[in-house]
Amino acid sequence: MEQKHVVHMSSVHPWDDVRIYHKEAQTVLEMGWLLTLIARFSAANNEAPPTYVRILPEFPSRLVRVLFGPILLFFMALKAKADVYHFHDPELIPLGLILRALGKNVIYDVHENVPADILTKGYLPHGFRKGLSVAAVAAEWLAGTCLTRIVCVNQEIAERFPPSKTVIIENAPILEEGRSRCTDHANGKLKLIYTGICSQERGIDIMLDAIVGLECELTIAGSFRDEEFRKRLSEHAGWRQVTYLGQIPRSAVLEEMATADAGLILFRPGLNHSGSRPNKLFEYMAAELPIIASDFGEWRKLYGDWGACFFVDPENIQQVRDAIAYLIAHRELGRERGKCGLRAVQQTYNWSLEKKKLVRCYLGIFPP
Repeated sequence: MEQKHVVHMSSVHPWDDVRIYHKEAQTVLEMGWLLTLIARFSAANNEAPPTYVRILPEFPSRLVRVLFGPILLFFMALKAKADVYHFHDPELIPLGLILRALGKNVIYDVHENVPADILTKGYLPHGFRKGLSVAAVAAEWLAGTCLTRIVCVNQEIAERFPPSKTVIIENAPILEEGRSRCTDHANGKLKLIYTGICSQERGIDIMLDAIVGLECELTIAGSFRDEEFRKRLSEHAGWRQVTYLGQIPRSAVLEEMATADAGLILFRPGLNHSGSRPNKLFEYMAAELPIIASDFGEWRKLYGDWGACFFVDPENIQQVRDAIAYLIAHRELGRERGKCGLRAVQQTYNWSLEKKKLVRCYLGIFPP
């Protein structure tokens, strides 16, 4: 097959997003195809992006981005004259439909349950969320009907799209990124880690409540979207046990995980959390970390047999404290649970397996 050209597009994600850049874009290059990646600036990465990356300008507000980002992306995408246009945000569905009407091959990569996620957006007025959620259902129905392929991160999302054109490509970890473990801490304290968006919905305040007075420390690598929430937490008694790194390059995140003793993922119950497949859970496993995780039925069903997770009710602070205290008292057992998680991702759940499905998806667009 002759060399093809793929454009990956996002008006929401930074150019070095794990799924978009480190996994899917690199798979395109491994196929020997041409790649253009159009996305936002990365505040966490001081390195100059590769030459195939096109950086979108920063928009003054979310509303301006939603209104004008797709228009700018449309003209940048057309200029690339690609064979496949692969986009990652629901706000780009109109752009994808126009590209498809122009005869282009278009893939919509669905990272989350968009209609359910809209209902949890705190920045949207309550009366507006329901209507926007219904509009998202209609937009995704159109995308599923008209676009060339739909890529979904899990089965639950895939069920809302036509099976004949839908591919499930999960957020499996990249095993090659693993670092040598180093957990001999000079102060003898258990080192916990959380990576990702820092918000109340994701349980950052629960983590601080749980660690107060325990022989542990918590490293947080991620950004706060609500500055007032960050200020409140900085006055919390547990903050004295926190090392807050903010947004840091992915390589630095991996180094921090290599020196941690356990990972935390304490999402609060919500319409879009129990069915999610968070990157960080699998990256903790790939880093050989035991995990204290929210006891969602779906998570327990999917990951309980792997042996890496201590499931807790995220809104029961004592349960979370007890899990941390148990790991403090049983370091060797924690290491064994971490090894169980690593074996699981090595054998059944890693990007080297998932990327084969992406390759088949691309090749299937161009019959021999």
